Amino acid sequence: EDLRSELEKALPGQLHIEVGIQCLDADVQRLSGRNSRRDAVLDGLDFLCKQKTFETHADLLAGLPGQTWEHITRDAATLMLYQTAEIQLEILKVLPGTPMQEIAPVHGICYCPDTPYDVMKSETMTVEEIQQVRALSRLLDLTYNHKALHFPVLTMSRECPDFILRLLNHFQQTGGTVQTVWNLQKRFFFLLDFCRKYGLKQGEISLAYHWLLAGFPPGEGPDVYSRKADNIPENAVLHSGSADCLTARETRCWQLPMNGEVIYLAYNRAFAPNRPAAIWIAPE
Repeated sequence: EDLRSELEKALPGQLHIEVGIQCLDADVQRLSGRNSRRDAVLDGLDFLCKQKTFETHADLLAGLPGQTWEHITRDAATLMLYQTAEIQLEILKVLPGTPMQEIAPVHGICYCPDTPYDVMKSETMTVEEIQQVRALSRLLDLTYNHKALHFPVLTMSRECPDFILRLLNHFQQTGGTVQTVWNLQKRFFFLLDFCRKYGLKQGEISLAYHWLLAGFPPGEGPDVYSRKADNIPENAVLHSGSADCLTARETRCWQLPMNGEVIYLAYNRAFAPNRPAAIWIAPE
């Protein structure tokens, strides 16, 4: 409780938290020489993720003793439920002289004998499944871990059963690999295709809103929902930006219905090039 109290006093930008979850399964924890309690870990993670002055990133490892592909996808889905700012998924490295090197043969863990010492397979994970982990790690970096896409992906995860497996399958069907490098616009269109494939209406609307926040043009790409607005209603509450832009020349306003509210966005290059200069929220 003392530590929680101190963390609650943190100033914005003062801390960056990395949480070594590794794996939430009790048997995998025990075989790896750890004895963390799942309920205590998740309670602590919940506390950290609810803090507004710092971000919490969570780490997962693949290739641990007794671990399976199902453990990894389930743990990644759990971390999304807690809305960790990032999910960093890596392959276990069996470093020389460590306890893990001593127990590796017991669990059929085969690893690279030289740097980077990555696990290649184990008695519970195949070579192919380790490669799937690498693809999933890349996919998370391209989508969930990007600030512009974080909330749309969270929205999709709540709307789509078996979200992680379906998104990974879509990624690989569209040519995605561990080497894939997409610009932000390409990532938006990839997620848009996924939403349309599975009928994820809320995910598509969230994509449209964050497309605008990212500085892309209204009415293009995922944004088929916004319309030009003549004015900002009196009951709208300023969410961000400067209301002064409304009285400036060449200000353009757009409105976007979203989750029972209407988002109003004002554009003026003199205040904010490309991106919305101010945003209001009003009841629908």
